[in-house]
Amino acid sequence: MILLLILAVVAGVLYRMGGSSKYHTLYRDIGVPLVAVGALSLGGGWHWTLIPSGLLLYGAMTTYWDKVNKWFGQSDAEYWLNWLLTGLAYSLAMLPYVIVTGAWGGFIIRSLLLPALFVLTDYMIDMYALNAGTSFDKAVPKERTRGFLTIVTLPLL
Repeated sequence: MILLLILAVVAGVLYRMGGSSKYHTLYRDIGVPLVAVGALSLGGGWHWTLIPSGLLLYGAMTTYWDKVNKWFGQSDAEYWLNWLLTGLAYSLAMLPYVIVTGAWGGFIIRSLLLPALFVLTDYMIDMYALNAGTSFDKAVPKERTRGFLTIVTLPLL
């Protein structure tokens, strides 16, 4: 459990680094999937389906679904629907692994939980910043949280 938390923190840092202008986006796009594959290997044992799952997670890491906003007349900024789709895509990326392991119950729970947590934490950080009257960079805790949640929910599989 402690190792999982350490890996989740590492993923949170990599996720933020990939979202920062100081680092390349590949820190997130490649780093978080590698941590996810490593965490699942350590927790449930290696299986070749972790490779396509990691590649699917890599693909999911490269978009925030901004084009969806145009369907609803919104700008390119991120809204709750973006985080819902992002969390769902991160969860669905593990489908090849789940097909082999048969962890359908955990997969369904994670596919509902991760998107909801992404939307909820995004909203909570926005409300904290608004109520605190502070002008900190909200992207830092939001991105760290998304990376952390992506890994810490993997034991459901």
